[in-house]
Amino acid sequence: MSLTQEIEARIEKFVSELNELVRKQALDAVASALGTGGAPVRRGPGRPPKSAAGNGAAAAVAAPSAKARAAKSRKKGEKRTADELAQLEGSLENFVRTNPGQGIEAIGKAIGFATAELARPMKKLVQRGAVRTEGEKRATKYYPGEGGASASASEGGEAAPKRRGRPPGKAGGKKKGKKK
Repeated sequence: MSLTQEIEARIEKFVSELNELVRKQALDAVASALGTGGAPVRRGPGRPPKSAAGNGAAAAVAAPSAKARAAKSRKKGEKRTADELAQLEGSLENFVRTNPGQGIEAIGKAIGFATAELARPMKKLVQRGAVRTEGEKRATKYYPGEGGASASASEGGEAAPKRRGRPPGKAGGKKKGKKK
């Protein structure tokens, strides 16, 4: 056997050993990733917990913005602070001034909040006159108003105090009528 043939034989042997090691390492990595280390684990009775992947719907949702993540950091049912509401009102008012004629859903998508979180601040803006509306229910479009935060504050006019109790003329109790 010549020297070149011997070198080629050793190289082939080395390459085959390397291939075998690489295959074995790849199989071990796949097995550890899949968790197939022997007998399958029995689970208890009942429905399995929801997975993060789920049915793929969670993957289709876009990553939430920083504002939405901040809103999600609150516990369920926890009130927003006055600062958070004021900041949200300001961003809503600015958005409506720069993009008049948008619906609440489009506004929510643009600034990264759920429409339910925008309802109260938007209602305050409408009551204050900073924003005016056209349309009803889901067809409501928002436009910059005549008043605004600066106009109502500079005039010194305060909002009327909220009335408590029943409106005048409304009787309480059960309705009385003829028995059938």
